[in-house]
Amino acid sequence: MQALRQCPTCPQCHSHRARAQRAWPSMSVYRCLGCDLTFAHPFARVSTVEVGGHDVTITNPGYNRGMLENAQQRGRAAQPLAARRLRAYNRMLECRVANVCELGPGDGAFADAYKELGVRYIGADINSDMVHVAESLGRNVILGGPEVLLKQGGQFDVVFLCQVLEHILQPRQFMAMVYDLLRPGGLAHIEIPNHDGLVPRLKRYFLRGRCEYGFVQPPHHQLAYGIKALANLFSASAFEVAWIQPKSNFDATWGQVSTKASTLDQQIMRLASVMGMGSLLVGLARRPA
Repeated sequence: MQALRQCPTCPQCHSHRARAQRAWPSMSVYRCLGCDLTFAHPFARVSTVEVGGHDVTITNPGYNRGMLENAQQRGRAAQPLAARRLRAYNRMLECRVANVCELGPGDGAFADAYKELGVRYIGADINSDMVHVAESLGRNVILGGPEVLLKQGGQFDVVFLCQVLEHILQPRQFMAMVYDLLRPGGLAHIEIPNHDGLVPRLKRYFLRGRCEYGFVQPPHHQLAYGIKALANLFSASAFEVAWIQPKSNFDATWGQVSTKASTLDQQIMRLASVMGMGSLLVGLARRPA
């Protein structure tokens, strides 16, 4: 398909150069020719108390429900991941990490794991139900977004976002706050769905009749990233990219805390990882010292 003469503004780089990918009666999907971000237009706006603002999209209720129902098990599952990640952070920063901030932590599954490792942890989530569950388990999660932590004046060695960025409709403004939360030389760790992975490619081909396009899944995910789009976002936000790689959802260091999937889905995700087309995109970047 040819690039349109009049295109919507890219929410990341604000370019008007984009290529149409898919169209439905209520919206279309474009891929920006400048920064490579894939995005829905117009955005589906859903007003609920859990969204926290006009520029954040609602999370799939099933995802939240699974997190709430399995909060204790998720805490145990986070322990080996936290230990391996801490070793990786220490190597990259060439010092021992003292504190970690997580934005959008939900139930705060990593809180106990980092506490046991001697690392100060704080999470900030805009969903009051999630914060209530985290507090009931003694996990250090507060209600709010990055602006709440910025008001407290804290700067962190590591700021971690898991399955958050795809919900942020103004990513550069958000990443500017992530930058300010980090100490000079600190590390941003982003984990998002990989729009260029094998699974979303199969979805784009086989699910043409549904109102979704790969990992663009309105009204929940309305922006989708591949390696190039995430690298461009880091660079535009003044970060120094360390590395960006597709990973398996089951990766021993960078994988998700818990992934419920059928045997077939697990086999497909493992095959995708072997092919270098995993469904999880992990990026690490430094705030310049």
